[in-house]
Amino acid sequence: MRIVSALAAAVLLVTAACTSDTTASAVGQVTVGNNFFSPGSVSPDGNGVVTWTWNSGGTLHNVTFDDLFPGSGNLGSGSFSRDFTGTNPGPIGYQCTLHPGMAGQVVVP
Repeated sequence: MRIVSALAAAVLLVTAACTSDTTASAVGQVTVGNNFFSPGSVSPDGNGVVTWTWNSGGTLHNVTFDDLFPGSGNLGSGSFSRDFTGTNPGPIGYQCTLHPGMAGQVVVP
């Protein structure tokens, strides 16, 4: 029984490691962790800006937008911001092209 429980916990950890926290939403701030964006859904702050801040222990990640807007490039630390002022309302997806399944969205009001 312990082996089954340990195995189930390991599967959950591996699955969560390459996904985003899509249950939460925030305003203007996203953490880039080891193979996840948190939260997975964000809205721009009052100035129309979203900032991604790396907290990945030096592991390279990037923010690449579905709308082909220039992204962050590969970073292991620091931050990247995009101003969404004047962008059409709706969701804009983004992902880390280095880690399949690591994705999120910006919801422009």
